[in-house]
Amino acid sequence: MSAAAHRISSFDFAPDCGIFDARTFREIIDALPAMVNVKDRESRYVFMNAYQAGLYGTTPSDAIGKTAIELMGEAYGSYTQDIDKTVIESGQAALGYSESYTLPDGSHRSFRTTKMPWRRNDGIEGIITIAHDVSDIEASGRALADALMRSEQANHAKTTFLANMSHELRTPLNAVIGFSEVLASGRIGEPARIADYANSVVAGARRLLDVIDDILELARVESGTTIIEMSEFAPAQLVADVLAAKSVEAARAGVELVADIPEYPLSLRADRDAVARALLALVSNAIKFSPKGGQATVSLRLNGDQLDISVQDRGIGMTAETIARCQERFFQAESGSARSFGGLGIGLAVTKALIELHAGSLDLTSSPGSGTRATLRLPQCCRSASAADGPIFPLQAAELP
Repeated sequence: MSAAAHRISSFDFAPDCGIFDARTFREIIDALPAMVNVKDRESRYVFMNAYQAGLYGTTPSDAIGKTAIELMGEAYGSYTQDIDKTVIESGQAALGYSESYTLPDGSHRSFRTTKMPWRRNDGIEGIITIAHDVSDIEASGRALADALMRSEQANHAKTTFLANMSHELRTPLNAVIGFSEVLASGRIGEPARIADYANSVVAGARRLLDVIDDILELARVESGTTIIEMSEFAPAQLVADVLAAKSVEAARAGVELVADIPEYPLSLRADRDAVARALLALVSNAIKFSPKGGQATVSLRLNGDQLDISVQDRGIGMTAETIARCQERFFQAESGSARSFGGLGIGLAVTKALIELHAGSLDLTSSPGSGTRATLRLPQCCRSASAADGPIFPLQAAELP
């Protein structure tokens, strides 16, 4: 032990103020919620308070005479000793710098550190270091920054949603009004043209109804007022009904709809309307983002104790970043894509919410140019219809979250 270490270990550094003795002073320093240490000119500890010794996995007495390299390893030890050397040679303090390193217990912590010369007898005898743990403060700052970013993204998404909603409402409404005015004028005598105009009015009105239904469903989901009414039904028939409902839309887009249903019959206990709405949204997306001449396949598969209802397209696909965000309400991949393909950006958000009300999930797999596979997973509520004992895992409405 160096002479300086001996003096410090004997509390030679205690203030000569007539108020505190060495023991009391030591207790005060040990009680501080900060790391406090003193090193000699060779960067060997001559004092370390109890708080720092606990973080370093040692004791104040065992730390004396050792270096940071011996206690904390080469990487951090060499780094902090270089700063010690600079402080001693310059005689200037290193004030409030940030440092992060891994402690012996494996935790990674951040500190705000100050090093200052330890002056004694008109010379610099070592370094005094005080370091405050700011890990929680930094974590709170990051959380606040993340929350602010999410808030800004949500505000931007809402603005985009309102602009898109205006477009989605005005376009079919203009068609309804325009064709209705022509029909009302009586200037069209050919039955075929009258039928075409009438069909256009119906298509526009249905599109308006779909937009309004999406908005109302989102409002119900966000307010928590969606009611799930459980019943047992054949999912194969549900798929057939959805494909029939989307057949005209698919034909206009030049997309073939295919059902891939297992030979054995299946029964599903769920809210049929909610599952149908979720599946309609997925099929609509598959049609929307598929090229002309493309194909969208809806399949049913038992997967352990759950039923998977999947929609596979061979369309434009999505990046990993888009997959991570596309289930957020109001999100659309990009404004250009949004306006090319239309939509409000709430379909997947509503789909996800409806399936989660069944304790299920919506899973997406995709890559750019390779299409997308969207899967509704409904756990613990399906069985083979040939089972004689009823559902293996019946899910009652009262059990829903």
